[in-house]
Amino acid sequence: MHAKHPKKEVNDVLDYAARQGFTVERTVSGHRWGRIKCTCGASVSIWSTPKSPHNHGLHLRGWVQRHDEQNVDKEGR
Repeated sequence: MHAKHPKKEVNDVLDYAARQGFTVERTVSGHRWGRIKCTCGASVSIWSTPKSPHNHGLHLRGWVQRHDEQNVDKEGR
């Protein structure tokens, strides 16, 4: 389980990422709320107060889906 993000649209994506096996970690640093880490070592920042929570959620979901597909290709799942 991960810490709850204040924006519902972003928190829904964090739930999705965690279910897909990604690590969601809370790392307060300036405007950054945390990050999503892939098993390949890549990560993406999660902003605490995005200008558009909807667009930030779409960006994060797209990143998770791209990395999930790459992992499937490598592991042959």
